[in-house]
Amino acid sequence: MMKVPKNICAACGTVLDGASQVDGKQAPAMGDLSICVYCGNLSIFQADMSLRDPTVAEFELLRQDERVLEILRLRYKHFGDDGGKKQ
Repeated sequence: MMKVPKNICAACGTVLDGASQVDGKQAPAMGDLSICVYCGNLSIFQADMSLRDPTVAEFELLRQDERVLEILRLRYKHFGDDGGKKQ
């Protein structure tokens, strides 16, 4: 896992400060996808490594990406929930 500047997940509020790449790259780049391991929220890295929500067009493409869907399925199988912090 690589350290990245701290971000806050927009969906669950978890502090995110690390990233691992599925395809083996060393570091995330602008435009790369981030999936919160805690809740499954999808975000996009910006040039300064902060995260933003995907645009509608990006989200539609992500919904059709089999790699993204498989990662979300595996996350769900491992955690057995739909994400988010428990009260």
